[in-house]
Amino acid sequence: MNTRRRTTLLSAAALLVAATTASAQIHTRTQLVRGNVAHFALDAASPNAVVLFGFTASGLGSGTCFPSPISLCLDVREPVFYFPPLVADASGSVVAPFVVPVSVPLIPLASQAITIDLRTTPFAFAKSNAIESSIVTLAAKGDEFNGTTLDPSWRIHNPHLVSASVSGGELHMRPTQSGPPVTWYADGEGPMLYKLVSGDFDLSVRVRSYDPAQPTLPPPISYRMGGITIRDPGSQPGRRNWLHIAVGGGTSQVPITVEDKTTVDSNSTLRLTPLQAARADIRAVRHGAFVDFYVREPNATAWRLLRSNHRPDLPATLQVGLNVFSWTSPNSVQASFDWVRFVPN
Repeated sequence: MNTRRRTTLLSAAALLVAATTASAQIHTRTQLVRGNVAHFALDAASPNAVVLFGFTASGLGSGTCFPSPISLCLDVREPVFYFPPLVADASGSVVAPFVVPVSVPLIPLASQAITIDLRTTPFAFAKSNAIESSIVTLAAKGDEFNGTTLDPSWRIHNPHLVSASVSGGELHMRPTQSGPPVTWYADGEGPMLYKLVSGDFDLSVRVRSYDPAQPTLPPPISYRMGGITIRDPGSQPGRRNWLHIAVGGGTSQVPITVEDKTTVDSNSTLRLTPLQAARADIRAVRHGAFVDFYVREPNATAWRLLRSNHRPDLPATLQVGLNVFSWTSPNSVQASFDWVRFVPN
């Protein structure tokens, strides 16, 4: 065999080895939403390997081929390595946050990872799988609950305090406990299903709250409700920071109500507004340092402003989602949500 042919075969073998190694490394990323934080992740890499994430708007396909000693070809075209070099942990995993610009066009974005194992001589290079998906608006964080299981993009705060299921085109939430410590008031926190949302947003929800033993009746007083919670992820005991708007059973003076509440460092102030029935469309709008709450009853066409809350203390990224709670025992309330909708940004 002549030297030139032998070199060619060795190079091809090196590329094959690199491609085989690549299949063991798993690159994933969260949804790319305008103005929000996405996470680029890699698992099953070599322990403590150096990791480079490249991404491109040019799509998947035959990309740059690197000669020896790297000896691999990328599966994305013209990638940009935006992140600084990262280091995988001892299990071979790494996660990199990336803020998707709010003004970026809604285009497909492909990405792939390269790893460098510094424990070997010479260093060993490998690549991950390549993936591609489109950048989307905040509307993608909404949910119509048309299936039979909860979408895995929802996270649960205090999961032991809630029973949640999806059926009949609705999400059904019921608290598993009752009382002040597990209610959204002062230093107490109930359950919530949420998504992380950064910056300004306009969220509306259709909710009905009722007595699960008598589903045609509203939940009994006092303070058995379901609705929207907006929470600072950094909240700690004694320093709870959140807001909510909820529909259900209020007090003897306002038995069927929409409650809007703001909590600063575990100090809550609330207002009750009477409703004709324990069902309504409710809305939360964050704009700058303000969070506005609105309600729209079933026969109304216009939104009614309940309160504009000045909350300059809140961070850019918040937990935004759905709540249910029962201040009074027994926990005779269930909240069913028809849809959750974000206005596109």
